[in-house]
Amino acid sequence: SEGKPLVYTGEKLPSGVFSFSGLRDKDRIGFTTGRALAFKCGGCGAPVESHLTSTEVVACASCGTVTDVSKGVGEIVQKNELNLKAAAPSIPLGSTGSWKGIKYEVVGFLRRSITSDGVRYPWQEYLLHNTEQGYAWIVEYQGHFNFVKDAAELPKKTKAVAGKQNVTYIGRAFRHFSSGTPTVDALAGEFYWRVRTGDKAQTDDYVAPPLMLSSEKTGKEITWSLGEYISRPAELWKAFGVKGSPPAPVGIYPNQPSPHTGSTGRYWKLMFILFGVAVLAQFSFMGMNAIADPAVKVPFSVEPGKAARTVSPVFKVGGVLPGPVTLRIDTNADKSWVVLNMQLTDADSGKAYGVKHQVGVWTSGGRPVGGPDAITEIHGVDPGRYTFSIDATGGAAAGNAWLPAITGTVDVVKADTDWGNFWTLAIFLLAWPIAATWRSISFETRRWAESDYAPVATSSSDSDSDDD
Repeated sequence: SEGKPLVYTGEKLPSGVFSFSGLRDKDRIGFTTGRALAFKCGGCGAPVESHLTSTEVVACASCGTVTDVSKGVGEIVQKNELNLKAAAPSIPLGSTGSWKGIKYEVVGFLRRSITSDGVRYPWQEYLLHNTEQGYAWIVEYQGHFNFVKDAAELPKKTKAVAGKQNVTYIGRAFRHFSSGTPTVDALAGEFYWRVRTGDKAQTDDYVAPPLMLSSEKTGKEITWSLGEYISRPAELWKAFGVKGSPPAPVGIYPNQPSPHTGSTGRYWKLMFILFGVAVLAQFSFMGMNAIADPAVKVPFSVEPGKAARTVSPVFKVGGVLPGPVTLRIDTNADKSWVVLNMQLTDADSGKAYGVKHQVGVWTSGGRPVGGPDAITEIHGVDPGRYTFSIDATGGAAAGNAWLPAITGTVDVVKADTDWGNFWTLAIFLLAWPIAATWRSISFETRRWAESDYAPVATSSSDSDSDDD
């Protein structure tokens, strides 16, 4: 009506920011004044009521016949034959309950479906109403529930990632999950738009668990809604006083939160911390276990058929627990043999640890056996200060043949720290984050297997494209 076209911009705000006064009773806002609009269904004669001022059509709960009530009892929009019991609404019409701190009444019920590869995938939608907050939805599919409200602003499309179109909403990125063309199969109750069975729409779902952003296009109109996954349907049942238990969820819903979110990173972080502690402990044990003087080399010499004794200076055997000490024997007894009676003696307590070993070449069964070098161990040696003694007895020459003196050395070495336990622990620590990562990847793979981007087409690829 203006001489020049005018364009207005605005934003949606909660009513509380306006500080209105002198308003009507908030418990009656949105309801018809006086008595509810009551009439008999034109399809089956059952009593029908409409008590919301915003209601355009009412679907009979007995037969599903849709009547226009936007200007009082008007024409029959569509005559149906609905068996509401067969439609199986989990939450009865007229139920009231508080959700997210807001009291809602269930005023409408829709059953919609998508058919893919000849298979029909139905779900239920419950229209909720609150006198101040307006309308909301509960969407139910195979035991999965979402609480849905109109989007407060228009999402913005961004650059596609990994072939998936993205949109941003309230500062959060949503990835496109699937597109579909759902059909209204049955309805009952009051609705604020002119809806009938057979109505179709073009939908697109974008996910950022636990949220789902959905667009619905009918004709030239596009509406956006935001759904939030309900992880505990039992609380929904309790809130609306529904008897029994909610149905068990089947499969993975598009915006179902992964139970592994956050745990994978924590497992990896904890693994690296514990692995670092294990490395420090291992090298600490290596340092403590070493003999203070790494060159504890005790020489000895003995004539054939005679005995000789050698005693080392005091040295330190490290460690925190008793452990083995390795004795590495090197001699020139390639044509003779020698018996070595070796002993570690604690310089402070006098406690002794001994071992006896024969080195060299001798005859057994007519054949030469043995060799000039050998390795042996003394087990269970406590950390402390020790001396090492060698009592050597040289083998006598056969037939009084002359043999040179038998000489050699014994290296006293604390046995290397065992790495077996370290690597066993490392593998044990690594198994947890790897398992958590695998579970997380597996969960996401199963989620996206139901999307338009599944690597292999599945018969239920469109079955989850059902949020409005």
